[in-house]
Amino acid sequence: MKPYRVLSLDGGGMRGLYTATLVKTLATRLSPGDDGDPDIGSAFNLIVGTSTGGILACGLAAGVAISDIISLYKDSGPKIFPNPMPEGKWGKRRWAFKFKGKSPNSAKELKSALEICLGSETVEDMYVRRKVGLCLTSVKMATFKPRVFKTPHNKLKTLDNKYKIVDICMATSAAPLYLPLSYLEAPGQNESDINKDFDVYVDGGLWANNPVLVALTEALSMAEDDQPIEILSIGTCPPPSGESPSKDNLDWGGSDWDFGRKALSVSMDSQSEGCDFMAKILSEQLSMRTNRKVSVLRLDQGPAPADHTKYLVLDRADLDAQRVLSQMGAEDGLTAHSKVLSAKEDSFNWIQDALSDLTFLQRRPTVSNSEEPTTPDSLS
Repeated sequence: MKPYRVLSLDGGGMRGLYTATLVKTLATRLSPGDDGDPDIGSAFNLIVGTSTGGILACGLAAGVAISDIISLYKDSGPKIFPNPMPEGKWGKRRWAFKFKGKSPNSAKELKSALEICLGSETVEDMYVRRKVGLCLTSVKMATFKPRVFKTPHNKLKTLDNKYKIVDICMATSAAPLYLPLSYLEAPGQNESDINKDFDVYVDGGLWANNPVLVALTEALSMAEDDQPIEILSIGTCPPPSGESPSKDNLDWGGSDWDFGRKALSVSMDSQSEGCDFMAKILSEQLSMRTNRKVSVLRLDQGPAPADHTKYLVLDRADLDAQRVLSQMGAEDGLTAHSKVLSAKEDSFNWIQDALSDLTFLQRRPTVSNSEEPTTPDSLS
C-alpha cells in the first residue's frame, strides 16, 4: 500500500526563506527539469505548517511554484519587517519604548504579498482542485486555546471550507512582538452587516512551532489501518541558543529577556526540540506495537557560524540576511540530497520515491499590487 505522506514545516519568520530554499534544492536535485519548478506539494497527502511554515505549506499545497514563494520572502520581506529589533542594549531599549503601545510592523504588506501569491481561493476550492490536505496551527485569543485550520481532507471537518487561504495564513503567522493580531470574519456573512461575527487569532508558534505532533496525529486519523505513515519534518535553522547565567545573575528583567524576544525564542526552540523527540518516540512505539510502519524524519540543520547568528532572527529581512538564509538552506538541501542517495541512510530512502518524477509548475506572471487579486495563472 502506498504510504500516507506528510510534510511538516516549522515557524520562524523570515527564516522561512531558509526552509523554502532547502526544499527547492532537494526537490530539484531529485526531480530535475529544464523548465519550471517541481510540484513539491503533490508529493504529499498532507502538509502541516506553523507561522512562516504555514505560509510555505499553503503555497505548496496550492501548487504555487517554489521560486514564487522564495520571491515572496525576498521581495516582500523588507516591507513586512521594516522595523526589526536592533542590536545592542540601548538600541533595543529605544525600540521597545517606541513600540510599547503598537506592533513594530503592519500586517498590510504581508496580506498584500499573500494575495498576489495565493489569490482569492478558498480552503475548500483549493482542496477540491489539488487534493492535498492542509493543516495550519493558530491560537484563538477569545479562549487562549489551540486552533488548527483544515481543508476538508476529512469529510467530517468542514468548518473552515469558506475561509480564504490568505486569511488562514494571516491567522497562523500573527507573531507576537512582531506583527499585529489577526482578525478573521466568519465567512458567508452579508457585506453590509455592521455586526459581523469574527474571531481574533495569534501565531500558532505559541503552542506548535514545530507542528510534527499535529502532523502525526492527523496522519493517524486519516491513514488506513495498515497504511504506512511517512513524515518529513523541516525546521527554520534557529540561531545557536543557550546561556549559562551565574548564580549571582538570576534576577532577569525586561532587557535581559530582550523585552520578550528571548522568552519567545526559548519557548519556540525548546518546544520544537521536545516535539521532535516525542514524535520520534511515538513513531517507534507505533511501529513496534501496530501492524504498520510509522516514521518521522527530521532533516539536519547545519551549524551556523558564529558571525551568522545576527542574521537568524525572525524579523531581519535585509539583503545580507537573505543571502545567509539562502546559502544555509541550499547547503542543507544538498546535504539531505546526499543522504537520500546514500544506501547507508535507510530513513531517507522514501524521500527519493516521493520527490522523483514530479510534474512541473510554471512561475506566475508578474502581478501589480494595484490589480485586483485573483487566482494566479499557475493555480488555474
